[in-house]
Amino acid sequence: MSVSICEVGLVQNNFNQGSGYFSIVRKNDLYHLYFRRSRDYSNTIHMTSSCGLKFKLRGSIISDSFACHNFSAFTDADKKIAAIGGQISDPIRMHSSGLFLFRSDDGDKFKEKTRILSEGHPGYINGREIWGLSSELDGQQCCVFDSELNQYFLFVRSNPKRGVRKIQYAKASMLEKFGSMRQMKLPDSRKFNYYSSFFFVCKNVKFAFLPAVNRKVSCIRLLCSYDWQKWRTLGDFFIKSPWFNSENEPKMCDHPVQGVFEDSSNLYIYVHHNNLGHQNKIPAYIKKYKINKESLMLSAHKRLSPLGLVRNLF
Repeated sequence: MSVSICEVGLVQNNFNQGSGYFSIVRKNDLYHLYFRRSRDYSNTIHMTSSCGLKFKLRGSIISDSFACHNFSAFTDADKKIAAIGGQISDPIRMHSSGLFLFRSDDGDKFKEKTRILSEGHPGYINGREIWGLSSELDGQQCCVFDSELNQYFLFVRSNPKRGVRKIQYAKASMLEKFGSMRQMKLPDSRKFNYYSSFFFVCKNVKFAFLPAVNRKVSCIRLLCSYDWQKWRTLGDFFIKSPWFNSENEPKMCDHPVQGVFEDSSNLYIYVHHNNLGHQNKIPAYIKKYKINKESLMLSAHKRLSPLGLVRNLF
């Protein structure tokens, strides 16, 4: 049985071409959508919806901060809204020294709590030190809680050399204290650049929905694992030819929105299309999709069964 991703509907909003790094959480039957307004670090925007398709503007969460660029919300172990954001860059605005943790009681107002990742974090692969990258952590990072293991997992981009994108990760029992970073081993990592964006858990199986790109293909790859270590590919979706930036580097056309929701039959996810406004004549837009849970789980167990139920981590 193969996995299919079926369209549910278009989110009824037009976004700036520079809008991006969207995340959605749900609290008290209300969907909270967060995203950067543009690529100028000016604002993180907050919108809400009761149905998950038609969103209304609530306001700005953070302004004039490196965290505006990649502010990503998630729910913690207590089902409360938290977020991460920030970069390692020249100190010309707030949150320039690493990745910071934010918390909210209502989804409208966030308080900065602590820095959870810095330039000197144990094991961190730092492109600024290795080959002179101008800014680290400029992608969308992901934090997910695994209730089976009672641990958080943090996934961030790895820039080991110019033009190469991988993913590094760490784990923690408490959000404020992540251990040493390690680089992930993903299928076809020599053929594709992977961008860290979206990991989730369903019935104790771990899933990754990651942008993968090379000079011929742009897609979002769905992977599965029993233990966060050994990953198998379930399928490639939204397959297109990549677009190229001014430095002739291949870039992804579509980007996952962080956040997954479910009912008795399906998982629901969102995808950001026209990433970075590469199609100049149309705005960025988001669509909602569904995945049948039964087919997803059967496909995952079929792909992972030769590995056995490996439970020991790292």
